[in-house]
Amino acid sequence: MRLILLLFPLTFVFFPPESPLSRAQIIPYFEKKAKKIIKKEWKGQTIRKEEQMTKDTTPLFPDRHLFKLYNKEEQFIAYFIISKSYGCRIGGCNGGDLHPANGPYEAFYYSAIFNPDLTIRRVDILDYPSEYGYEIGAKNWLRQFKGQKPCGGLKGIDIISGATVSCNSLSADLVDVCWLLNGE
Repeated sequence: MRLILLLFPLTFVFFPPESPLSRAQIIPYFEKKAKKIIKKEWKGQTIRKEEQMTKDTTPLFPDRHLFKLYNKEEQFIAYFIISKSYGCRIGGCNGGDLHPANGPYEAFYYSAIFNPDLTIRRVDILDYPSEYGYEIGAKNWLRQFKGQKPCGGLKGIDIISGATVSCNSLSADLVDVCWLLNGE
């Protein structure tokens, strides 16, 4: 009994209680990961990141952040997105609308880099707190987005068994982001 009482507080260190991040908390929380992704994508180059205001007023995705990336010559080189999407909680989902109020969904965060021509350069899962559907974080699966232009619909994206809702949610959000950028 004493061992359980000693270990119980540690569960919050390793498995913090789910608390949605506010818009103001998202950027600081993912800043280190964002820098690492950008540094890895443009090895040895100086890249400047500038947050943009978006016309995106979709109440389903209020936690979407858009940045423009510039090289040291101040040339625009890419868009960088941090966004929230939804997957299933343990116990599965019943399908339908991917909104937390409409089912057993859990938020996850991802980043995407879009080239100026709106083709996807890279997609990364930044935070996937659920134990259900976590396979979407696999680099091999995420690589299939590279080179796709989602405004015309994603083609040839394989869905992972056990992560169907997360796969579809991420794919649909990338299409939405592409249209958002296309209208900018």
